Amino acid sequence: MKASLPKQFLLLAGRPVLMHTVERFSTFDPLMRLVVVLPDEYHDLWRQLCAEHSFDVPHTVVAGGEERFHSVKAGLDWVEADMKVAADMKDAAG
Repeated sequence: MKASLPKQFLLLAGRPVLMHTVERFSTFDPLMRLVVVLPDEYHDLWRQLCAEHSFDVPHTVVAGGEERFHSVKAGLDWVEADMKVAADMKDAAG
């Protein structure tokens, strides 16, 4: 995307892409507990963007790890037995 920010923070229809994603999952099942895994250095930005866009969809932000594996593990550590998992696997084969 040739941008200084990761694509999940780029605007689409006036809001960050990640907000659209979280909102879609919430709309599908409002009782779904959502966990967003982000690198530590983007947590403040995400909080700021949520405030700026009045984004109030309930979700938990978890710190990612050094490698994708560590980030996936960090997110999965929040999963309980009755929860479902969805992940962006675009880079999994790469």
